[in-house]
Amino acid sequence: MIDKKTLIDYLYNSSKSMKEKKLILIRHAKSSWKYDVSDIDRPLKKRGVTDASIISKAFKEKEYTVNKIYSSPANRAFSTCKIFKNNLNFNMIMKPLNTYIDHTLLKPTATKSDIVKLCKEAKEYKFFSVCINSCYVALAKSELENSKVKVCSVIGFPLGAMSTQAKVEEAKSALVNGADEIDMVINIGLLKSKDFDAVWNDIESVKKIMPDNTLKVILETCYLEEDEIIKASELAIQSAADFIKTSTGFGTGGATIHDVKLMKSVAKNNAKIKASGGIKDAKTALEYINIGVERLGTSSGIAILNNDKSSNSNY
Repeated sequence: MIDKKTLIDYLYNSSKSMKEKKLILIRHAKSSWKYDVSDIDRPLKKRGVTDASIISKAFKEKEYTVNKIYSSPANRAFSTCKIFKNNLNFNMIMKPLNTYIDHTLLKPTATKSDIVKLCKEAKEYKFFSVCINSCYVALAKSELENSKVKVCSVIGFPLGAMSTQAKVEEAKSALVNGADEIDMVINIGLLKSKDFDAVWNDIESVKKIMPDNTLKVILETCYLEEDEIIKASELAIQSAADFIKTSTGFGTGGATIHDVKLMKSVAKNNAKIKASGGIKDAKTALEYINIGVERLGTSSGIAILNNDKSSNSNY
């Protein structure tokens, strides 16, 4: 969960250059121990629902201007949050932090048991997806059966330097085995060679075989100049990519606020942004979400939700 200190520090630092803001902390309403569920899934009691409604209506009478609402992903907290949202007529679309996360394991040493563990964690914490190498898609799909967690497979990973046909065939195999989403790496060398038609064709050829599935295109921004990030973003969007993504986590650097803002300025509403590489704590995750990132790729998802800053993962 995101603790109070992390949230306070984040809001304070992000608003230094703006006018003073007021932070109001609200504890979740009374929860129920009646059901045999994990702690994160405990629902509100009937009394809790009633109390949350009473308090939120009283809060509304104070006539505060609400700019943003943050919530723990725990069922009891998010349910309380939704009651406040409805009674305050707050129109911002709210998502709990865990639903931004692609729970990731891409190490070459990852074993079958590691993937099973990853899937178990994803179900427990209700992450959006697991992001894995294509050889494990069928295993992950089986482990995640009857859950809402999606399977994301990387393609052409991590270099992006194989042939377009190799990427297409790998994507086809992943989709047949149950992948819901594909994260493909662009051909960085061709981009730097200014062979933009080849880069466009590389992406478009993969998207063509998966019109109804989500395609994220990894730019590997650590290797690119600003003009190359802009051009790569444009080519991905022109190729009908659904997301543009910063990094593999295997390059010389990961996501940066500067690069994400640059990508966002190109994408506008034509593609979503996924930030990945170096996102290890709740403060960093919130910073990216605050500038419009809609997905986070990280192997530190549990640490982020528990505000554990000891994660040493590069991804």
